[in-house]
Amino acid sequence: MKKTTILKQMLMGTLTVVSVGVLAGCGNSSTTQDTSSSNSSSAKVSPATKAYQAANKLIEAGKYQQALDKLQATSQPTSKIKGLIANLKTLIQAKEDYNNKNYEDAQTGVDTLNDNADSSSRELKQEVSSLAKKVKQAQDTQSTSSTQNTSSNTTATASSSSVAANSDQSNSIVSSFAKAAGYYGKSGYMFNVTGQTGSVYTIEVRQNNDAGDVANLIGIYQYNPTTGSVNKTF
Repeated sequence: MKKTTILKQMLMGTLTVVSVGVLAGCGNSSTTQDTSSSNSSSAKVSPATKAYQAANKLIEAGKYQQALDKLQATSQPTSKIKGLIANLKTLIQAKEDYNNKNYEDAQTGVDTLNDNADSSSRELKQEVSSLAKKVKQAQDTQSTSSTQNTSSNTTATASSSSVAANSDQSNSIVSSFAKAAGYYGKSGYMFNVTGQTGSVYTIEVRQNNDAGDVANLIGIYQYNPTTGSVNKTF
């Protein structure tokens, strides 16, 4: 009876040891599989993907040319990389146009990038949005300045036209006065319209001396071109 009990205890101990060993083996297998899965996941990131990710970080930092160089150095570029290269080149040109104050060309570049937004990365879209705001602000400022200059030029032109009209009017008054006062056809005389009251003009008449370097005052007249009357006041 005792022998049978001892034998059962020995068998139970053996089974317990075997069970622990099996569980331990299962645990090690799970750890090995997790490590293998992690290594496999890491190995799946291709050089092209790494280049794409690195380039976008450079774009976000404003280092466009460095990003372009990294993308173009990819030995087997994907369609995503090719699209990003094309858009990045357009962005670089648009940025250059903006810096050179070629705002119209810069706007064309921005419009092109917006049309090709599907082939852009999130980082490049953010840079395009930032540039678009700068271009619009510059165009608005340029438009305001142009409007002000146009207004100034219009005012200057109107002023010049007014002077020309006054000059033509004075010449007409002088010509009719010279006829009415008997000076028409005589040389050496100078006529200056110095004032106007209603339809009556004040005209100063001077005559050059023989040397031609002094204009002596001959008289001051009141002339009404409507009635043709001439009155010498001095």
